[in-house]
Amino acid sequence: MNTAPLAVLWTAKAVASLGRTMTVVALPWFVLQITGSGTQTGLAVASSGLAIAVVSFVTGAVIDRSGARRTCVVGLLGSGVAIGLVPLLHRWDLLGLAPLLVLVFAASALDSVAGAAVETLVPAAARRARVSLESANAVLAGIDRFALLIMPVVSGLAIALIGARAVLWLDTAACLVAAVLLAVTVRVPAPAEEQAVDREPAEDRPPAPTGVRGYLALLADGVAALRGDRALLTLALLGTVLNALLSSVYSVVLLVYAAEVLGGAAHFAGMVAAVGGGAVVGAVVYGAVGRRLSRRVWLLTSSFGAAVTILALAATPGQVPVLALLAASGVVSAPLAPLVSVVFQERTQAELLGRMLSARNALLLAGLPVGMLLAGGSLDVLGLAATLLLIEIG
Repeated sequence: MNTAPLAVLWTAKAVASLGRTMTVVALPWFVLQITGSGTQTGLAVASSGLAIAVVSFVTGAVIDRSGARRTCVVGLLGSGVAIGLVPLLHRWDLLGLAPLLVLVFAASALDSVAGAAVETLVPAAARRARVSLESANAVLAGIDRFALLIMPVVSGLAIALIGARAVLWLDTAACLVAAVLLAVTVRVPAPAEEQAVDREPAEDRPPAPTGVRGYLALLADGVAALRGDRALLTLALLGTVLNALLSSVYSVVLLVYAAEVLGGAAHFAGMVAAVGGGAVVGAVVYGAVGRRLSRRVWLLTSSFGAAVTILALAATPGQVPVLALLAASGVVSAPLAPLVSVVFQERTQAELLGRMLSARNALLLAGLPVGMLLAGGSLDVLGLAATLLLIEIG
C-alpha cells in the first residue's frame, strides 16, 4: 500500500482549488479597478467561461496522448503563469483589452485541462492507496465544494487588506505549488501502464495516430466509446439535465427568491453558503459510506431528494426554514458528481479515460446555458412558484 500519490493528489487539488476560487472574485474586481468599465469586466468573465466550454471536449485527447500527470503539471504551470502576467503586464503598462482577454482565456483553459487530468489520475492512485473510488472521488468533490464555500469570502477580505493584484499573485503561487507537488511526488503509473499486460505487444499494435487527423481520430474514438456504452451515455445525459436544473436554481432562481420572498438580494449569499455547506457534508457522507449502498440507491436518493427540497421552497416562507432546505438540498445532491466519476472510471478503458471524461464534461457544460435561459424565461412568464414546480417535474 502506498498512500503518498493519493495524498499528494488531494493536496495539490486543494491548493489549486483554493487559489482558483480566490481568482473568481479577484480577477473581475481587478479588471473593473484598472479599467473602470463594466463592459470590459464582463468580457473578461465571459472569456473565462468560453475557455472552459471550448477546451472541455478537446482536452481529453491531450490527456490520453501525453499522460495525465504531465498534462496536469503543464496545465497548472501555464494557468499560474497566465494569471500572474495579468498584474505584471499592467504594472508595465502593456495590458490592453486584447492581451487581457487572451490571458484570462488561457488561464481558464489550462486550469480546466489540469482539472480533467486530476480526475484521470484518481483510479491508479486510489488502487495504490487501497482506497475506494467512492472515497477518493468524494474527497475531490468535497475540496471543490469547500473552496467554493469559504474562498469567495476569504478573497473579499484579502482584496480589502492586500489588494486584488496581490490576490492574483497568490493564485499564481498556488498553481505553481500544486504543479511542483505533482511533479516531484512518487510517480503514479498511468492506468494504461497498469493494464499493459492485457493489451497487444507493442510491436503488434498499429502506431499511434499523429498530426491533426490523428488528434481528431482520437477525439472520434472517445465519442464513439461514449455512444457505445449505453449506461455511461445515459448517466452523462442524466447528469447534464440535473446539472442544468440545479445550476439554474442555485444561480438564477435563488436570486429571484431572495429578492421577492426574503425581501432582499443580500440574502442570496446566505442561501448559496447553505447549499455549499450542505454539499461539503454530503461529500463527506458519500466518501464514508458510499460503498455500503448500491449506485442506484444513491442516484435515486440524490435526484429525488434534490427535487423535493427545491419544490418545498415554493411553500416555505421564512429565512431559517429556507436555509435548512437549501442545506438539505446540498447534502442530498453532493453524491451525484463523485458517483458519476466512479462509474466512468470503472467502466472506461484506461487509454480512453481522458477522452470519455472530457466528452462527459462537455455535455455537462452544454446544459448550463440552456438551463439558465429557460429558468430566466420561465421566471418572467410564469413566476417563481410555477418555475420551481417545472424544475421539480423536469
